[in-house]
Amino acid sequence: MKYSNEFINNLKKDEIVLSINTTGINRKKNKIFLINLITGENQIIQYFIDENSKEDLEEFINIIDNRKLITFNGESFDLPFLKELLKKNSLDLIYRSSFDTYLFLKKYNFNPLNSYSIKNVYTNLSSKNYNLGNIKDNIKLYKTYLENKDSNFLEKLLYEGRLSVIYRYEIFNSLMEKLIKNTIDFSIYGLNFKVAPYNFKISKNILNISLYNLQKNTLDLEFNSKYYSIANSENFLILKFKALTGLIDFKTNATCVIYPDVFNIKNIYPNIKDNLIPIFIDEKYNIELIKNIVINSLKNIKNYA
Repeated sequence: MKYSNEFINNLKKDEIVLSINTTGINRKKNKIFLINLITGENQIIQYFIDENSKEDLEEFINIIDNRKLITFNGESFDLPFLKELLKKNSLDLIYRSSFDTYLFLKKYNFNPLNSYSIKNVYTNLSSKNYNLGNIKDNIKLYKTYLENKDSNFLEKLLYEGRLSVIYRYEIFNSLMEKLIKNTIDFSIYGLNFKVAPYNFKISKNILNISLYNLQKNTLDLEFNSKYYSIANSENFLILKFKALTGLIDFKTNATCVIYPDVFNIKNIYPNIKDNLIPIFIDEKYNIELIKNIVINSLKNIKNYA
């Protein structure tokens, strides 16, 4: 059975936020009883699933066809569950692409969190209280509804389903706002880019920094300067710096990138060699300094070429 409510949102027409409610976590043994969607047409659409839901599932497939699905832990939970349900009904799950905010945030180390539970992520990004009911209580509520078909129990289930998908939308929306707030604008080879620092890691004496590309330029890009290189990879630009590890004074061991001292590092470490910027000291990365190196590099491409 299908239920619809108006919900004003900032989604693009080809984006849909998705959540499901199930009777457990094992997709082979448990079942989906509610599919919840928020569409770019300012609608919340819910499907209550039972043995007579074949037409609803066909409509669901038509709605998500050629759209981007936005989920929270959907790659491990929602999508495999849906594929199992549709398979039992001789249907296929078809969509254009997916964006799992949980997986994105787990790798977003320019914005580290102490926990990636949906409750902690929601309260951290949205600064709102998390009021979604207990999963076990919702399962009991579902079983009670099946026994007596009381519409009050159904309305409570639908409310919880709406809340679950609204929370996922608000997480996604807050994440996009955060990325936009940290946007760096720069131009190279006549192309304009809007990127946000996403994650970083050191591998084989190279500091690799991924920049999330909000402009979605898909042309191949390869740029090399005296201090760094830039190349694109799917929805990201990859910025690379040479890194060295060793003593920067008589007692301080650090990992440094080779880069001009535009941050007055010598005022702090007067014995450090020229063109070394310490980004890792005392077992801790200086995230703000790494971000500033990114900003300075992109804003001064012509100077460092």
